[in-house]
Amino acid sequence: MVVSPMLNTYHSCDTPRNSFPIPSEPSFIDGSRCHSPLFLDFLQNATVAAWNEWLAHNTHVKIRLQGIDLAGANLEGVNLRNVDLGFANLRGANLKNAVLRYANLRHTDLCGADLSGADLVAANLRDADLSGTCLCGAEVNAEDLLGANLSHADTAGLRFHRKIGTQDHSAPVVAS
Repeated sequence: MVVSPMLNTYHSCDTPRNSFPIPSEPSFIDGSRCHSPLFLDFLQNATVAAWNEWLAHNTHVKIRLQGIDLAGANLEGVNLRNVDLGFANLRGANLKNAVLRYANLRHTDLCGADLSGADLVAANLRDADLSGTCLCGAEVNAEDLLGANLSHADTAGLRFHRKIGTQDHSAPVVAS
């Protein structure tokens, strides 16, 4: 059984696509299971404000969406902090001002995505395809970009933060 945060009612995995379920404790949303279509529908039909509010009230939920297809999605300002999006397709997605801090984006296809103003501090972008992306004014840890494809990416104003130990230090180096 899973609970819909919008309706506060219980549903099974064959829940109609107009509600968004979360599993019972221990809570996680796994993109490889029934939650993926419902999560996609929720992200596409709910406002970013509704998603961000839901996430703020459900901080105990671990979201794993490896391999999910969000190509071309409008996710401007979305909070995907700590979300596992490894191997996801975010090609051409609008992620302006998105919070992706501590997100796993390893091997993720972000080709042509707009990440301007995004918070990518401590996000794992290793081996991600960032070719043709707009990273203008985004913030990232340089060591989290190892193996990433940045060909033809617009990095004007990209701010690099330094990670010392397990803490992030806001001493950005700005790319010109």
